Amino acid sequence: MKFFVIALTFIISTCLSAQNGSITGKVIDESTGEDLIGAIVQIEGTQLGAATDFSGIYHIKNVSPGTYSLQISYISYQSKKVVGVVVEPGKTVSIDIALGTAPLEETGVVEIVESRVTSTEASVLMEMKEAKGVLSGIGAAQIAKSQDRDASEVARRVPGVTVVDSRFVIVRGLSERYNAVMINNALAPSMETDVKSFSFDIISSGLIDRFLVYKSPSPDLPGEFAGGAIKVFTKNFPSKNFEVTVSQSFGFRSGTTFKDFNFSNRSSTDWLGFDNSDRVLPDGFPTNVRNTTDQNRLNVSRSLPNNIEKNKESAPLDWRTNVTVGKKWSKEIGEFGLIGSINYSRTRTFFTNRTAVYDTYDVIQNVSDTVSHNNDNTYQANARVGGLLNFGFKNKLNKVELKLFASQFGQTEDLFRDGIEVEQGNYVKSNFYNYNQRFITTNQLLGSHEVFAKKGLFEWTLGYSKATSEDPDWRRVRYTKPLDLSNPEYQAYIPFSADPNYFGRLFLNMKEITPMTSMSYEHKLKSMGDDLNGNEQFISLKGGFYVENKQRVFSVRNIGYKAASFATFSNPDLAFTPIESILDTSNVNLTDGIILDEDTKPQDSYTAGNKLGAGFLMLSVPKGRWLLSGGARFESASQTLNTRNLQNKEYNIILDSKVLLPSAMLSYNISKTSLIRMAYGKTINRPEFRELAPFAFYDYKRNAIMNGNPDLTYATVGNYDVRWEVYPSAGEVFTLGAFYKAFVNPIELYFQPGVGSGGTMSFIPGNAPSANNYGVEVDSRIKLGHIVSMINGSEFDPTEGFVNKFTLVANASFIVSKIKLSDEDIETGTNASRPMMGQSPYIINAGLFFQDDAIDLSISAMYNVIGPRVVIAGVPGIPEVWEMPRNLVDLTISKGIGKHFDIRFGVQDMLNQQVLWLQDANDDGKLNRDNDQRLQYFRRGTYFTLGLTYSFKQD
Repeated sequence: MKFFVIALTFIISTCLSAQNGSITGKVIDESTGEDLIGAIVQIEGTQLGAATDFSGIYHIKNVSPGTYSLQISYISYQSKKVVGVVVEPGKTVSIDIALGTAPLEETGVVEIVESRVTSTEASVLMEMKEAKGVLSGIGAAQIAKSQDRDASEVARRVPGVTVVDSRFVIVRGLSERYNAVMINNALAPSMETDVKSFSFDIISSGLIDRFLVYKSPSPDLPGEFAGGAIKVFTKNFPSKNFEVTVSQSFGFRSGTTFKDFNFSNRSSTDWLGFDNSDRVLPDGFPTNVRNTTDQNRLNVSRSLPNNIEKNKESAPLDWRTNVTVGKKWSKEIGEFGLIGSINYSRTRTFFTNRTAVYDTYDVIQNVSDTVSHNNDNTYQANARVGGLLNFGFKNKLNKVELKLFASQFGQTEDLFRDGIEVEQGNYVKSNFYNYNQRFITTNQLLGSHEVFAKKGLFEWTLGYSKATSEDPDWRRVRYTKPLDLSNPEYQAYIPFSADPNYFGRLFLNMKEITPMTSMSYEHKLKSMGDDLNGNEQFISLKGGFYVENKQRVFSVRNIGYKAASFATFSNPDLAFTPIESILDTSNVNLTDGIILDEDTKPQDSYTAGNKLGAGFLMLSVPKGRWLLSGGARFESASQTLNTRNLQNKEYNIILDSKVLLPSAMLSYNISKTSLIRMAYGKTINRPEFRELAPFAFYDYKRNAIMNGNPDLTYATVGNYDVRWEVYPSAGEVFTLGAFYKAFVNPIELYFQPGVGSGGTMSFIPGNAPSANNYGVEVDSRIKLGHIVSMINGSEFDPTEGFVNKFTLVANASFIVSKIKLSDEDIETGTNASRPMMGQSPYIINAGLFFQDDAIDLSISAMYNVIGPRVVIAGVPGIPEVWEMPRNLVDLTISKGIGKHFDIRFGVQDMLNQQVLWLQDANDDGKLNRDNDQRLQYFRRGTYFTLGLTYSFKQD
């Protein structure tokens, strides 16, 4: 902790000693008063300068005290020079500039390459305002103010969005399955074997240009969503002719860093996020151990490494590095650009997860019988390597880009369980050693072309993505001793046939590839005059298509150790052999030892595919203050899954869905800065491959059996939205909206009573008849000075006053949800009044940002909480499982040092509250943290970071 106290003291003392000032103002057209976007304001004789944003405002920060001249330039306008600009220590001077148009003979023939900045707060707000639907988002400029490390943490800043399991995004309280995720313009591949979701923790925040969430359907958006269609755009052309950014940060997690950290054997490349083949099955390993001869079985049993022992070290500081380089070239034919970025991180986390399983509630005794309870000491070591390389060309009419993105993520997770199995009458100690490596790459060639005298816009994308997920040599060992201590020593569980859930090894592989192509064309049909801001409006027609062919291969090998023969149990020492030596060569034999067996079933592997074709047509009709936009999207998808049943006969599942998805949006501009928007659209939600697969998989974290259901069908959703939007000034927004969603055949995860033993629960997905949810959302991003001006009744000046250095960000969603169950379920007593699985009743985000350009200091404090949500649907006698609210508070302090350096200190999850799952066993309708049943609870620890960034930019 002394390390961070010293760092914080250094930051504060540096802040107090800083004496630089700043220059700000607005650039306008002197004849029309129109804001000039992209005008360049340069301090003569220096490299300091800035471009105006979408409100014509510029900011030049970190200016040394003195008297300067400003040089202002803009294409087709006369350049202007402003002299005698005095900058005082710690103060901001405001200079507004009006430019006149240049005579034609002065401007000459100029090839104008327009480049719309997309990552600033103002540009994201402009994109929200111009959207033909309900849109929320965040850009790289705002991301830089936080300490968010990956896309999942960035998502928490978007209104109505929250994150579960540190990687899955939930929009408007709906579970992660109701999102469509696109990286740039292509649907993202899945990296999860048993969840319909995209894992956002794979994308580093430093690679993101902007993160957008479309909450209402539109014909040109994917049709498979109900919560949100999420688009993650990676960084584009560099902002300067040449730029370099290098950042390095260190992290300290309470309860982990500098503490004892247990781990299993590693490979030499784990630090790079992948296994070097140390954990894979040896060459020549049989396709099924059970079908080999005794001698061959003995040979392969001894060929696997004895790597189930536990090692120990002191957990070092976490480490994160990022390097980004950008370069632009201007040629006669246009502008070329390149941006490359690579990031690396290595982190560790330790926590104790306390879990329990309960039997049916006893209404007489007012208690549920405890089946089991465990303490799971969990050690996670993560390594991530990611990068992108984007090439681009653009001129006045054309833009072509090649975007290459890849990320490799490896996680070693070693879990040591210490618990009690009440029903079986045992104390238990279990060790689980797991290594998971995930890889994703998305490669896209994109084009945008203005044709027919700029009345037409033709856009296209060719893409290829690949995702893999591998769990090589997932090892499990279980020791028990009786509760009555009739035998006081723990002994290994050695079955008579393979049971890898308790003593064995598992090898899991998943690979998914997705080639895709999309094209669209939009044509301006007729001019309808200017809007309130003086921009010309057109009736436009847009159409296009999207095609992809997703293919997945999945396989599991379940290999377990068993007693070589009945003689094994005449060897009194074998079962009491310590875990470190139980797999010694002397104990692996055909007589009185243990030997490998296999429980891999034909249905443990499958191949699957989804051929998706979509076409759309939409029309936009503006009329004065009104804009009507709408159309329809037709999607045809064929999901196939091919596996084998227990008799090893082919088992094929086909789920076809052909749906017409209409949508419409109507907006009315109340003024230049405010509008009302209404939207309707129909969407679809299809099962994931794993949900259709007809086999079970043991999830050791939940101590649960996860089953597939080949009888699942797709769900459809009707989406209704209305929203009032206000954009008071640059960087400010206020929205108030309401929404309603009607679901038919929603997919839920249910308990399976009577399945499982020894505290093991069993779950299966199924379709409920229907459900609905409705709610309200409010979002605001406003300068504190604006609030003070409204209270005082005075005119707001965004460039004056200390209070204007503060920006308040707050958004909240309040949602009501109810599932409708079948008559059969209601008759059996299943809770018919619960919300949809994964649905939160409220989501609240808040933040206070301080920015002082004069001393180059920024401070942000952020807060997030979600309401209790059902994570597992209940059945008679076994109530729902709820994830309880958890308050998250983060603090970030960033200080510029000179022209090129920035130091940043952050504290994440300051309150370190429990992650808690509860069951309302007494069915009193109240969730009580002290009295209701706790299925699991743990704390990850407060996280401290300290980083230094060097940046160099050259015009």
